[in-house]
Amino acid sequence: MNKKYLAKNNNVFFENESLFNFSNTLIISSLIALFFVAGIYLKIDSDKKQKFLEEVRQNNEKIKQETEAQKLNLYQLEQEKQNQESLLKKEQQQRLALENEIKQQQKQSEKYQLLPTINEEKQPDNSQLTAYIDINLKNRKFWLTKMPKKTVALTFDDGPSPKYTEQVLDILKKYNVKATFFVVGYRIEQYCPILKRIVSEGHELGNHTYHHNFLTKITPELQQQEMYKTQLAINNCVGSSYVPRWLRSPYGDQDETTLEIAHNLGLNTVLWSLDTNDWRPSSTSKSIVSQAIKTHGQDIILMHDATEANPQLGLPESSNSRQNTVNSLEDIIINLQGDQINFVTMSEGFLN
Repeated sequence: MNKKYLAKNNNVFFENESLFNFSNTLIISSLIALFFVAGIYLKIDSDKKQKFLEEVRQNNEKIKQETEAQKLNLYQLEQEKQNQESLLKKEQQQRLALENEIKQQQKQSEKYQLLPTINEEKQPDNSQLTAYIDINLKNRKFWLTKMPKKTVALTFDDGPSPKYTEQVLDILKKYNVKATFFVVGYRIEQYCPILKRIVSEGHELGNHTYHHNFLTKITPELQQQEMYKTQLAINNCVGSSYVPRWLRSPYGDQDETTLEIAHNLGLNTVLWSLDTNDWRPSSTSKSIVSQAIKTHGQDIILMHDATEANPQLGLPESSNSRQNTVNSLEDIIINLQGDQINFVTMSEGFLN
């Protein structure tokens, strides 16, 4: 019985042991499965975390770039603001300097009544004339018919200039062409030898005022001084026997008072009929030639042998070079001479 009992108990033990082993295996398998699943979740979580961190990094990089761009924009805006302030300050200084100069001129002009004509005994006899000649943009068609046919008056403003005027004179001399130079007073005093060459080579001098101001923006007394001082500067340079006979108002800015003062100084007045636009920054040698050769004769051609004579008051779009003018001149002369057009000075065209 004991053996049977033992055998029975052993069977139970073995059955229990098998059950225990099975349970352990099941638990271990479950744990392994759990760890596997947990590993998968952890891996997924890690991937999400990496992706999230990458997105954060990219966003930070983007924010950094945007911040740098904003800093650059702010810097550029600050620079632009400083440049504008600098320009404004410079303009204010120039305006103040000009106002002071005008005030000084006004004080000086108070000492004078209308000044007499320079070298009055040397002035051309206008007693037979019913009036002086005043050629402006409105009446030019009438006056141009008084010129000899197949002639043009080639005129140069704003000189003398050591950089451009002498180049112009060399070309004119090469083709035996005579022109009229409307000169600025203060530049005469700087470059008198060039003025002497202009006269010695048979060209004519005209008055283009002393400071190249807008004449209608200043008092009649100052207008008179602008013309008178230029006449005086010409006389002091080339001699009192030379008497300019023409005034060209800077920028074509004039009124009846301007004409009256000019007449009292023995000056006729003239503007132009054909503007080559050589003063524009957009001009080229080709465009200047193209403008000039439109003439068929009986024209007053406007060109420039110096840059803006009064930058403070001048046209803001004016070019800072006249080399295109120089480069175009020879082609203009060749083309017009080829059309049998002759060149005359202002006085040859209208007074002689």
